[in-house]
Amino acid sequence: MTESTKIDYEKIAAESQFAAHTPGPWEDNGEGLIYGQVSGIDDEAPFVADVSYESVNFLTNQEKANSLLICASTDMLAELLRTQDELASIIRDTNLKNLGHVEKDMLTRWFNGVTATIHKARGV
Repeated sequence: MTESTKIDYEKIAAESQFAAHTPGPWEDNGEGLIYGQVSGIDDEAPFVADVSYESVNFLTNQEKANSLLICASTDMLAELLRTQDELASIIRDTNLKNLGHVEKDMLTRWFNGVTATIHKARGV
């Protein structure tokens, strides 16, 4: 990841309506327990979630899939925020009169869908 695309996880967490979520990236310990990143030398990694339903020795395919999705969620939120900003810039800065009806509707649907998903993630 280049410096220009580096994700500011703490900023994203702080912008939540509720108490800020644990900043990412999040990682699975291989046993279905998901942790955030250590913030200081003597700190422990903050616990985020447990996807193992019965046994820590064996994860089902569904539990593994749940873990992957949860671990990716901070990256997905960051990309949705970037996409929302870029779509807003396109809609704001582009002469939409030069676009056809289909293109305007498409940009609006994308922007609204991305915004709705961000709101869901933030509890808005």
